[in-house]
Amino acid sequence: MKKKTPDDLAASVCSVLKSRHSQCPPLKKLAELFDLMYFSSLMTEESQPITFHIVYLDPKRPDPEPPKRIVQDRWNFVRLQTPIRATVANLVKTAKASDPRTSSLAVYNRGGNLIVWGLIDQGNRYYDFVNYDYDSGPERPGLFQASILGIGHLVAYVGYEKIAELRGGTLIRSALDVFSGGPVRKALKPGITKHRERVLKGVPQSAAAFAWFDWTSLIESSAARRCGSNYTRANLKGIEHKVSYQLSSFVFSDRDASQGSNRRALPGRHNFQ
Repeated sequence: MKKKTPDDLAASVCSVLKSRHSQCPPLKKLAELFDLMYFSSLMTEESQPITFHIVYLDPKRPDPEPPKRIVQDRWNFVRLQTPIRATVANLVKTAKASDPRTSSLAVYNRGGNLIVWGLIDQGNRYYDFVNYDYDSGPERPGLFQASILGIGHLVAYVGYEKIAELRGGTLIRSALDVFSGGPVRKALKPGITKHRERVLKGVPQSAAAFAWFDWTSLIESSAARRCGSNYTRANLKGIEHKVSYQLSSFVFSDRDASQGSNRRALPGRHNFQ
């Protein structure tokens, strides 16, 4: 079996972006970016491995559609006085100058050259969210995001969704969500339906009617992942599993409904017993 390369990762990311009607950067430059990240992951600086996050973000329009309500710890950016050419040496040096738990490198293709033009701050809330220290996560900037997780291990995201991963010469194009469809979803559907009907009875009319927010999707998603405090029994292939979930409260006032929110609900923590 042929080993996959950063070029394959670039092609996969570009395909996903186009399928979502987003403009993909030039494929050659995208492949160059992942090549730089790949070779950076093989380097060390002061005997420490290199890990960092990048955000592909246009410096001319870094925040084209800000939410109506800006939360205090929302992401922001800090421009470098002079943009840095994206090379392996520069990425390695810059990576050690910022903590990947709190910041990301803002990268863009300008005039045919990949540059690092700034830093994205307030990444600590994203870090806490993905490590299950918070029940909600902030929006993520940029066309896509990518990270070095280890030697030769690159992952690309759109928001919080992993769209492609290159690891050990193997390319994984998408993560499987067993709660979106399939036998697990089918087994949980009766409980999800009852939970949805019960929750919708208590939703304020102003929030339920608000166009930007899909209550049904939220309820079904949260119910599938954290389905109340009761136990739901699912018989999968003749083996009975007891699945317990704990559902956090989603409280939206009339003001929240009218102004919108830039928070993302936790994708779910589940416990199979």
